[in-house]
Amino acid sequence: MTVAYNETTGEIVHGHSLLLIDDNDVLKSSYICPNLDCNYKATPCAYAHDDEHKVRSYFSYRKKHAPQCEVTIQKNINASSTKSQMHSPFTPCIDLLVMPKGESDQTITKKKIHDQLSAIAQVSSSNYTNNNKKSTKCSSYLATVVDFYINNPDKALNSLRIEGFTAKTYQSAFQIVIPPPTTPILYKEGYVLYGEIKFNQQARVHNSTIEIDLIQKSQEEQYTVVLNTSTWKKSHVSAFIMDFDKARAEAKLS
Repeated sequence: MTVAYNETTGEIVHGHSLLLIDDNDVLKSSYICPNLDCNYKATPCAYAHDDEHKVRSYFSYRKKHAPQCEVTIQKNINASSTKSQMHSPFTPCIDLLVMPKGESDQTITKKKIHDQLSAIAQVSSSNYTNNNKKSTKCSSYLATVVDFYINNPDKALNSLRIEGFTAKTYQSAFQIVIPPPTTPILYKEGYVLYGEIKFNQQARVHNSTIEIDLIQKSQEEQYTVVLNTSTWKKSHVSAFIMDFDKARAEAKLS
């Protein structure tokens, strides 16, 4: 399980994104299982910025989850299934994706998340209450949304609201990046952009940019996306490269 609920801010945090958080903020926060029926403590690992990271940061659950926790239920299903059957790990459905903050405002306040979740409760059938803040799940980490959608493609019609925009389904919130035609493509705000990487090409890291090669498989047409990293911290670049390398490795196996 790669995610945890931050009791300090009220949001879901992806373990691989711990490198994006200031070490002091990680230490001051309290993390637990995001499942409604489980409150076991989650321990952040491999996140210190002064370490040389050979593995991506993650959460460790050193005790067993509650018997009624979805993680326990899923493990029991996996244990009783045949080896040929594949079961996805438990990943919580994120209802609200909050915009990440800039360098001068990286801490998401509990009040801001409370206001956002309350707004969802007023316009949807959400069971959010002040006494149970885990019932509606919020995150500022895109990996939490991507993990859920990849592991649960049958939940494509689940609702996802991106901060500042109207609610969509997971399916409609993802917009594929395709090679630009003669006229430029206008990509809309409030969507999650994705594309197929050319897995045999490494990301090219420069002083203020990262270049990655994408490919439209149906056309076998390669094109390059340039990411502006001039405002990124060194740890942010490292975290991105680790995620990118993992995606390349998985693409080779598929």
